Amino acid sequence: MNTDHKHVSDHDQSSILKVICSQRDRFRTHLRETEEAGYSIFLDLHYATPLWYI
Repeated sequence: MNTDHKHVSDHDQSSILKVICSQRDRFRTHLRETEEAGYSIFLDLHYATPLWYI
């Protein structure tokens, strides 16, 4: 009976780990997209600034 409990526990841990890794990957993707969008906005603002203003 203890073995069954351990088996279920290992399965649960594996499932939780998969969820955590998935969330981590989604977060990294979102962060990368946000950084790229922010850099794009920076470039747009930089090159849209009149020379006399710089």
